[in-house]
Amino acid sequence: MKYLTKSRFKQALECPTKLFYTRKSDEYADVSNEDSFLQSLAEGGFQVGELAKFYFHDNPIEEKITIETRDYEKAIAQTKEMLARPGRVVIAEAAFKYKNLFVRIDILVKDDDMISIYEVKAKSWNVEKDSFFDKKKSKIKSKWQPYVYDIAFQKYVVSNSLQNGDIKTYLTLVDKTKKSDLDGLNQFFTIEKFDGNTLVKVKDGLRRSDLGKVKLLININVDDECFKIQSEFPVPTDLGEAIIFPDFVQRCSDMYENNIRTQVSIGKKCKDCQFKNTKN
Repeated sequence: MKYLTKSRFKQALECPTKLFYTRKSDEYADVSNEDSFLQSLAEGGFQVGELAKFYFHDNPIEEKITIETRDYEKAIAQTKEMLARPGRVVIAEAAFKYKNLFVRIDILVKDDDMISIYEVKAKSWNVEKDSFFDKKKSKIKSKWQPYVYDIAFQKYVVSNSLQNGDIKTYLTLVDKTKKSDLDGLNQFFTIEKFDGNTLVKVKDGLRRSDLGKVKLLININVDDECFKIQSEFPVPTDLGEAIIFPDFVQRCSDMYENNIRTQVSIGKKCKDCQFKNTKN
């Protein structure tokens, strides 16, 4: 089965035709994989992701809260096993599927029967100035759409997978108003390359108490935004002006699984498309 993952979903939001191009490197090279600037941004995101684990758990490395396997079914099975544990449970990279949709959650916290999911981003947030909505609360601001629609997709999959409509949802962002009270914080999380993959090496024996008193990340609840995305706002897509979220997800899922190329209007966005035809 070809799963529509959250990365594929984000590509579909940018342009549905990308679902046909993706994972066909012999025909359509993905130049974003060769972009050193994008890679440096991703590496910063990996470091923030590791830092976030310590804000949710004092000893995430030794306690092995991260589901490491890349096998979909094994990851799902490990997630179920960890969720069955009593009391508070913290899971990094928790895996869920619904139909042929699949997501990994950056951080999941289970407190008894309450489940909260957190999408961690190396993007700054100003508590006093920033908002995800436009002034009329009629849509998500364009600069925040990739992030808020991403977590809305995750909530959609997890809610349907667990048959639980009360999943609490957060974006975890860099708090612009805070400064670290600790020098050399980044040295606790160093970037390493292994077999072409980027890994973050966490300092041996690191604990939450070693990271200073100032918490540099902030959790922003986006339940209201997710509700409006899933129930009220038309999806900003070339697939149709008034398509609603569940229909958009289903259509993207069908297109990806059945290798359907959907032609959308050509515009300025096509100039910057990361997929290039290698046959010419």
